[in-house]
Amino acid sequence: MKQQLILGVVMSAMTVSAHAYQNASAQNFSAEVLLGVANQDTDFGGGDRASGSSTSFGVRGAYTFNPNVAVELSYQYYGSYDDSWQDQFGWVDETFTSSALMGGLKVSLPLSAGYSVVGRLGAAYWDFELEETDAGFPDDVFVFDDSDLGVYYGIGLQLDITQALFISVEYTGVPMTASLGGYTVKHRTDNLSASLGFRF
Repeated sequence: MKQQLILGVVMSAMTVSAHAYQNASAQNFSAEVLLGVANQDTDFGGGDRASGSSTSFGVRGAYTFNPNVAVELSYQYYGSYDDSWQDQFGWVDETFTSSALMGGLKVSLPLSAGYSVVGRLGAAYWDFELEETDAGFPDDVFVFDDSDLGVYYGIGLQLDITQALFISVEYTGVPMTASLGGYTVKHRTDNLSASLGFRF
């Protein structure tokens, strides 16, 4: 009788532990959608630069392996902005487009009432493209494109609405140094976005 009782207690404990583990595991993963505004600045050197704002959007997935630390992978499309200038042939119209695939760490510092300060740091595989048309060559479109590995960093504020649902606002910076047509161009994207996330 004692053996049956002990076996019953052990089996019950194992069942409760397994259930708790499944519930904990169910909250380890998260997915987010992001929408924001990217302020982009392109420095050609020698005082020549262009800048503009564009609508950005992205998706992000994360795995939390510690209550305050997670690994994450995201894709962010920063959109395009336009600029014009004049050369000896006429007006030159330019369109700048950038995006990044990012992987790194998310560190959360809980505050109160469900709020947390969030910091981000990691590697960014960025892509930068310049499309150019010149009034002197109306039938030609010049495209310069470069991609490379760099860094990204960010800070934000997150609010847990429920155990499974959260929202956040964040700033993320991605510096890029591209080689376009033999020239070194420094491009910087400062992205301010809001996100909606789900844990599962």
